[in-house]
Amino acid sequence: MIFSIVFTTIIPLLFPWILGLIEPIYLSFYRAFEPTPLVFGLFQFVLLSLLLLIPTTCMGATLPLLTRFVSERLGSVGRRVGMLYGTNTLGAVAGVGLAG
Repeated sequence: MIFSIVFTTIIPLLFPWILGLIEPIYLSFYRAFEPTPLVFGLFQFVLLSLLLLIPTTCMGATLPLLTRFVSERLGSVGRRVGMLYGTNTLGAVAGVGLAG
């Protein structure tokens, strides 16, 4: 659980730096193959999807891990898990609202 929480905190802070590190990869691809805009866009999409795979997996794992923690440690599991999911949903709505 700690790994998931740390990863979801650190990766977003480092992501601009990480993007700078992979820029030479897709620029080298462009220079070597001179792909069409569609192929180059697909290459960038796949590259960034692979880059985001670990942090998004960790983000998706945090709520089930917290649910497991709540259900093992506290009484009235149904109410606690419902509150956890409700709070998560409200946080997601607030995040979307603040992001625009």
